[in-house]
Amino acid sequence: MFSGLMLNTWIAATIVAVIAGVLGFFAVLRGQSFAAHAIPNGAFAGAAGAGLLGLNVIWGLAVFAVGGALGIAALARRARQDVATALMLVLMLGTGALFVSFSTEYAEVTYSLLFGEVYGVGDNMLLPIAALGVVSVAVIALMFRPLLLASTLPEIADARGVSTRRMELCFLIVMALATSMTVPVVGALLMFALMIGPAAAARSFTKRPGRAIALAIGIALATVWIGIAVSYHTNWPLGFFVGVIAAGFFLLGQAWSAIRRRWSPPRPAPAVSGVAVTELDVPGSSAHMAGYAYPAGVSRGARAIIGCTFRCYTPRKYTQSGNRPLAPGAGCNGISGYR
Repeated sequence: MFSGLMLNTWIAATIVAVIAGVLGFFAVLRGQSFAAHAIPNGAFAGAAGAGLLGLNVIWGLAVFAVGGALGIAALARRARQDVATALMLVLMLGTGALFVSFSTEYAEVTYSLLFGEVYGVGDNMLLPIAALGVVSVAVIALMFRPLLLASTLPEIADARGVSTRRMELCFLIVMALATSMTVPVVGALLMFALMIGPAAAARSFTKRPGRAIALAIGIALATVWIGIAVSYHTNWPLGFFVGVIAAGFFLLGQAWSAIRRRWSPPRPAPAVSGVAVTELDVPGSSAHMAGYAYPAGVSRGARAIIGCTFRCYTPRKYTQSGNRPLAPGAGCNGISGYR
């Protein structure tokens, strides 16, 4: 189980799990789980087109994945996010169906793109997957704070000068490039399960961003490792075990959240009539959180995110549901954020 091609399977699955854990955290946090499903599934049209032209399917996947990400970002400016994502998915799937109809020899390749060939990873695939993993994680690390701010407090991000649309576009492109390389190995469906299941479960166990990302990576690793081991001994499909285990972790997280809410002492009602965000700074600096007092209704998760964002100056007040500006003199129940 740890020799030959199986060793490559363990290495490739580990790299993919790390990528999925990092990207999945922001996909769940931003409410873009549908995009995480649509981009890899719709990109198979590019592989079909590349196969007809005699090109490497990786190039076709990359072109259609990035094109799908750009299309979602462009359409989302004039329509709801889920509507824009659905339109791009339908367009790419329709194009893929047209390409597949031109050739009857592409069915096997299409099946491998959906379900992957994780047990047939060659040595020549490990280096590109590892390089892509390093680049993806590095890009997310560079844009971590502005992306976190734009994902949780978009109006404060706009007031600070952080473009929420630019952050969305950058994140979608990183997710598209990551999926274009990993889909031929683990398949579109398996990549989607590893991105959403562990990240959603991690958010149930902790509200702190750093811990949630680390926990999402750990759950993704446990999911894929257990899945490979059980699939190897039972000869059942790996995708089945990954989906079931990921769903099990999510249900376990939901049960933990329910128990914690039931037995934890109730929080006192907000007693602050109004709070304006005057300055948000990086922890450890001399001006950290100067002039700011948290209202009683702000959760620890929201405080953790506010504390790790940029220095932020804005005279506006925000409600707890939707970050809508309040009228002058109106009350404030807290700051909406990571929950």
